[in-house]
Order: sequence, then C-alpha cells, then structure tokens
Amino acid sequence: MFEHAQVQSYNQIKAPAELKQRVLEACAKQETATSFSWQKATLRLAPIAACLLLLIGAFALNRKDPLLIQAQDAPLTSEYRMLSATEQAQANPMVRTVSLEPATYTVTLSLNQTAKILSVQGEAIITEDGSLLWTVNIPYEDTSFELSLQTEDETYDVSLQYLVNDGSFSIRCEKQ
Repeated sequence: MFEHAQVQSYNQIKAPAELKQRVLEACAKQETATSFSWQKATLRLAPIAACLLLLIGAFALNRKDPLLIQAQDAPLTSEYRMLSATEQAQANPMVRTVSLEPATYTVTLSLNQTAKILSVQGEAIITEDGSLLWTVNIPYEDTSFELSLQTEDETYDVSLQYLVNDGSFSIRCEKQ
C-alpha cells in the first residue's frame, strides 16, 4: 500500500521515536487489514443464505393441492365411472311420463377448494358449502356433456356420458 520511498521519508522525520513507532505500526496494520478473510465473508453471507432458504421453504410449503372432485364420495379420475343405479332409476327414460318439461338429471359434485365454472352444457351452480350441482336434460340418444372448471392454477374438464340403452350415466375428470 505504501511505497518504499514514503516509508523512507517517514523514517527521516525528526520526531520522537515513540511517534515514529506508532506511524510504522499503523502502516503495517493497514497492509494486513486489506487481505481477504473467508471467515468474515462467510459471516456476512450467512444471513442472506438463511433468508433465501426461508423464502424457498415458504413457497414450497404454500403449494396448493390439486382440485379434488368427488361424485358419490368417490374421487373422479380420467377413466369413466358409472354413477350409482339409485340416482339413475329416477332418470331412466323408459319410465318417463308425458310432460312438456324434458326429464333432467342432476349430479352433485363436491370440491375441495374454490373453483369457477368456465363453461357448461346444461346448468351448473356452486353452492355455499362448496358443492357443485350439475343438471342436464336427458337426451334420447347417447350423449356426452362437458363442464369446465378453473382454480387459481389449473383447468379441469368433467365429462358426463349418457348411454340410452343402459339408461346410465358415467362421469370422469381430466386436468388440462
């Protein structure tokens, strides 16, 4: 840090020996203070690393579970699952009476988180308790009805399939 000529000029100063000694010691301390210390660098970086780990942990723990859609207390999957015969007996077209109103079928779906209906064939409402009531008109031919739900992160398509020969409804759900 100090050049040899500067140190020589300090040596030529007419001052008490005690003052000269203090000045020379201060020069030596300055030279050693500029060296890099891994220990000090580690102590300075440790709080920053701890904050980063805390943020990463908070984001990892705050991850939302995927939407769970259940019909008749069983989760929906990508495979069609037949709905119970007790509900279907009410919807069987063979037992229809003559009416101006078309026969309808309502399936109740339970949701484990808040969702928004994007599109629906038929009518659908989400109740205050988080259930989704989906009502469709029973057709006279094999038909598939579609319902699209949106959560904060993902979109889900629910398909309700009606088979005339069986008078049965099957349901499935796929994440987009």
